[in-house]
Amino acid sequence: MFTIFPLLAEAKASRPAYAAGRPIFRWDCAGYAMFYAPGYLCVIDLENADRFEGAIGPQDGEPGAELWRHAEKAIAEASAWQEGPFCPNV
Repeated sequence: MFTIFPLLAEAKASRPAYAAGRPIFRWDCAGYAMFYAPGYLCVIDLENADRFEGAIGPQDGEPGAELWRHAEKAIAEASAWQEGPFCPNV
């Protein structure tokens, strides 16, 4: 039997962040919030989490711009996989 990483047991508490349909998720814990986009994680103190979530966007220099960039990259990669030719690894 394997041990489950303790945070994974709580991962179902995550929810989509308001990010215009991008794959960005928010998970609130005691004292902090985690924002995740494929390949990127931000940890923000809970009192600033709502303001941070509202700043997620493509604007350079904004705190949520890197999350947005990773979400856009994930969307582009998924599209390329779906539209590209099937090429199995042998």
